[in-house]
Amino acid sequence: NGEDQCPRTEAGERVMHNGCSARQAVSIESVLFEHGSAELDVAAHERLVKIAEVLRQTPRFRLAVQGHSDNSGSSDANYHLSRLRAKAVKAVLLEMGVSSARIDIQAYGDAMPIADNNTADGRARNRRVALRVIRAGSVK
Repeated sequence: NGEDQCPRTEAGERVMHNGCSARQAVSIESVLFEHGSAELDVAAHERLVKIAEVLRQTPRFRLAVQGHSDNSGSSDANYHLSRLRAKAVKAVLLEMGVSSARIDIQAYGDAMPIADNNTADGRARNRRVALRVIRAGSVK
């Protein structure tokens, strides 16, 4: 379909939401955010600078920058916030010399929690941008 970013994935292969092989992506980092914010703190910025350095040295990899939120507020607002978070992370990587063509941003809002949204700790863990390294050739 139109969202399949890896049309040559073998039949029967376990795939991610974008149609790419699940074996081709590796989570490397998550960046957490304050409630209702898309602002990066100093520690997150420093981690992203290090990640950008590695990406510049390994041009065969691409990066999926996946924005998420907790379930506070409306689904539309959470989607918008998760997109702003992903864009904030991408902006730092671009600033550090990573090519825009190697970064795909995705926004999920509150649709993919990794923790219980009924607790403060769980909501804090869900306010994140996940970074996934994808081998070259697996994403257009």
